[in-house]
Amino acid sequence: MVVQKFSENFWSQDFTSTVGFDALVKKNKDGKTSSKEIEYFIKERAKIEDEYAKSLLKLSKASLGSTESGSLKDVLTSLRNNVEKLSYLHQDLSQILLDQVDRVHAERDKFSSQCKVVEESVKRLQGIKKDLHKQTIASSISYQKKSEAYEVSIQACNAERAQAQSIGNPPKALRELEKLEAKSLKCKDEKIKADDIYKGLVRQLEVTRASWETEMETMCDTFQQVENDRILFFRNELWALTNFDSKTLFDQDQVNEEARLVITKCDPDSDIQEFIHVHQTGSVRPAQILYEDFDAKGGRSTIRPTLPHVQRPAAPPPTSASTFFTDNGTHATVKDDEMLDPTYSSIG
Repeated sequence: MVVQKFSENFWSQDFTSTVGFDALVKKNKDGKTSSKEIEYFIKERAKIEDEYAKSLLKLSKASLGSTESGSLKDVLTSLRNNVEKLSYLHQDLSQILLDQVDRVHAERDKFSSQCKVVEESVKRLQGIKKDLHKQTIASSISYQKKSEAYEVSIQACNAERAQAQSIGNPPKALRELEKLEAKSLKCKDEKIKADDIYKGLVRQLEVTRASWETEMETMCDTFQQVENDRILFFRNELWALTNFDSKTLFDQDQVNEEARLVITKCDPDSDIQEFIHVHQTGSVRPAQILYEDFDAKGGRSTIRPTLPHVQRPAAPPPTSASTFFTDNGTHATVKDDEMLDPTYSSIG
């Protein structure tokens, strides 16, 4: 690919035109705008990473698996610890990006200062060139008019001289001729002065034009070099930005790999067995409650829960009264009619 140069493509045949200068200045201004946008983008990315890191760190302090036990508790603890490690990774990335922002800002200022001096020089010379060109045009017009006036005066002198000679050069005609010759000399002097001024302005304009052309060429070369350096710089920085992301993702995967290793050891059978071992309450189940038929025994009967067997004294022979054990283990006898009395108490 043939690389063209700014210095070969930003001129104009119009002597006072600034279209090439304006195009380069606009390109440089657009580059500054783009540089600011890139700087802002990276700065905001760093801010997001910092906020994300803080959120992850806060999350790592939250309760997780507080009621769990066994290998699943180990997994949850590992995940919480991994979140804390991830927060540090993103915090480091945020700082790396902030350092990159500083580099971008410094380079942007350097590019701007490199262009500023030569741009101001060309701009100043363009103003001088424009003013001198205006003066030169005006001087050229004045010189042309003075030249035409001198030619007219010569023609008038020649005509008057020929007429005077034709009539014998009378004194009156000679006096008139002298006036015309004096006027012609004055026109000649004015023409010479106008010519000197015009030539001086042309020479001065050419010196200014040559200086402007040199500075304009320097500006073209400087702007092209700055643009080349700017593009290369941002290409490298944006490449580095993607590498920062890749490294963070790689480190993040390494952290997650630690969690995966813990997860592979999660075993429901072992967790269940551990829970049984620590919290078991017994292996004997409650006995069945049996039904007792009141009518089959021919007497009052109740459904009682099965109680452990206790050796009791033999019951006394049946009487018209009911006998039972009191709370202190002695016998008590109650007549049938007393048992029907709700106010009766065997506790004396």
